[in-house]
Formats: sequence, structure tokens, C-alpha cells
Amino acid sequence: MGKALLGALEKQAKERRCTQIILVTEENRKDACRFYEANGYQEDNAGYKKKL
Repeated sequence: MGKALLGALEKQAKERRCTQIILVTEENRKDACRFYEANGYQEDNAGYKKKL
């Protein structure tokens, strides 16, 4: 389900000509951090970033 939601988010972002997506979570949310990383997002000071 989560992967499908990220896919829809990325599709809409590309349609709106966004160049990146930044997702924010708490560091102690290890499950969320692993999920974002598994879906191509890289850790950044602001959260998890993926260039489109």
C-alpha cells in the first residue's frame, strides 16, 4: 500500500514539474526510514529526498 502511495505522489509531482520530493519523519521511526530508503529516498538534513 505504501509503495503505491509513493508512486502516486511521485507521478503527481512529475506532472506538476517538481524536481524533488522531501519526506520528513522522526529519526526514531526506523521503520519509516527503512521504507523511504528502500524506495529510493536518501537521507538529508531536512528528511528523505529523492530527485525526480
